[in-house]
Amino acid sequence: MTHLINLTFHPIDLYDTEDRRIAHFPSTTQPARVREHHTPAPPLTHHGITIPLARVTYRDTAENLPDPTPDTHLIVSRIIALAHPQRTDLVFPLDEVTDTRGQIIGCRGFGTANTNTEPP
Repeated sequence: MTHLINLTFHPIDLYDTEDRRIAHFPSTTQPARVREHHTPAPPLTHHGITIPLARVTYRDTAENLPDPTPDTHLIVSRIIALAHPQRTDLVFPLDEVTDTRGQIIGCRGFGTANTNTEPP
């Protein structure tokens, strides 16, 4: 059995295909984070307004991201998962569920950025 740990800022509710909540993953007090690096790029001009533009890259190390543990998957942001595609233990919320106001309230599954042919 896989153990799931939520390392995001927000609690995550998992829903089935009938939009019934089937699991809850509380948020953590020390979420995993990845640092952004901004490099200035030529600005955009829209109707006479100059808009700053930056190239954004992400560091290849994340804060508060523990080493892999057998039978454990870590729920992280999509950005963290994409910054660490070699990690088979990182998953991110996928197929978001929204309320009547359009606010995301959970997801129906998880995705992985891992490029291995073996399932995570």
